[in-house]
Amino acid sequence: MRHSRQTTALLLAAAMLLASGCSLFQRSKLVGYPDTVGLTGTTDPVEPPMQPVKPLPAPQPATPLPPPAAPVSSPVGETPSTRTSVPSRPAETDDMQAAPAPLPPRTVAAGEPTLRYRNATLSEDTRWSGIVLVEGGVTVAPQATLTIDPGTVVRFGESDDSDGTHSVLLVFGRLVVAGTQAQPVLLTSRYVEPRPADWQGIVIMGSEKRNSIEHCRIEGADAGIDAAFSSLTVKNTVLSNCRVGARYMDALVSISGGGPLKCGTGIDASDSELEMREGEVKGNRQGISAVRTSLSVASVMFAGNEREALAASASRVKILNSEFEMNGAGLHLSDTQGTLSYDRFVGNSDFGVSLQNCRLKVSGNEISSNGRSGLVVDRCNCAIWNNALLNNGTDLYNAGSGDVRAIGNWWGTGTPVEIEKRIFDRRRDPSRGRVVITPILPGNPLSP
Repeated sequence: MRHSRQTTALLLAAAMLLASGCSLFQRSKLVGYPDTVGLTGTTDPVEPPMQPVKPLPAPQPATPLPPPAAPVSSPVGETPSTRTSVPSRPAETDDMQAAPAPLPPRTVAAGEPTLRYRNATLSEDTRWSGIVLVEGGVTVAPQATLTIDPGTVVRFGESDDSDGTHSVLLVFGRLVVAGTQAQPVLLTSRYVEPRPADWQGIVIMGSEKRNSIEHCRIEGADAGIDAAFSSLTVKNTVLSNCRVGARYMDALVSISGGGPLKCGTGIDASDSELEMREGEVKGNRQGISAVRTSLSVASVMFAGNEREALAASASRVKILNSEFEMNGAGLHLSDTQGTLSYDRFVGNSDFGVSLQNCRLKVSGNEISSNGRSGLVVDRCNCAIWNNALLNNGTDLYNAGSGDVRAIGNWWGTGTPVEIEKRIFDRRRDPSRGRVVITPILPGNPLSP
């Protein structure tokens, strides 16, 4: 009896498995294959057919990464692993350009002009007085002379507030600016507060006549005076707030009094003969720059210029009784010959005097309290005597392989061994030449 019951249970289980297998078979036939669509009889829900898989889009080329930034050296005592990296600012696209800060509105100078010109040519002698407004350009013809009377104000610019950089006084003939100390002449832009390059400036082109500018102030120009192949005398004239105070090319120029003030470059001279005396070159980015020029400077004050107060190359110079104080650097000469006598180079941030491949006589000068070096000499044939060199970062720096003769100068207090410590030469770098300083003057030769 027991075996029959077990047999019966086994037969029932087999029947159930067989029935389940048939149902699974029918379901798979209905779902998977089209040829079973006509079969019926199953009560299981029919699953929807699987949708075909859409192909993936083709891969797009990757946007190239910007080149890596230049490595930044670690500060002393700091390793790269301890530094905090600062993410670099992403490059701005055309759609991401930062809007420039708007300039403040400008006020046009008041006063009705006595004379008004617009793109005019002066073909005969003309006098200006009162208030003169120049819109566009005024040209002085070769046969004509323009005279500007004392106290005259000449304003340059466009009446519709458009770009006024084409407003210019162009001289092919002769220009006479006849201001006086009591009544100076003013040449400026049409605005109350001029900015550099508000107007083009005075251009004197190919005029060998007796051009003169006296007791005048020129401000807000691209180049206050631009003279080429011309002769010009400038007296007691201030060139203020211009991109270039004065530019001289193949010109013969005599300057006395006045000078450039708060300009990008005070005076830029090339292939010219330039004499300047009893003037000032102050507060410019670059004081005077001269190339292939005969330059004579006497009793001129150079102060507060951001870069070199005076730089000349391939030139001939005579610099006398002038002062170079509190500039970025004092005097830099290269491939130049001439004399430096009785000048003061004091308190300049970098060097007082730098000479490179020069032939110069350097005597009677005070070179003191300059930040990095007093006198720098590189491959020069110079005679250096009777000067006072003291209290500089390095009093004399020999930058070349040849010897420097600096005999008969005063180096302040101290023994010869102590003085030599303030000199950079072969004793500190075997590739440099010597600096010969003995005999040493016992006292300051410039003392009263």
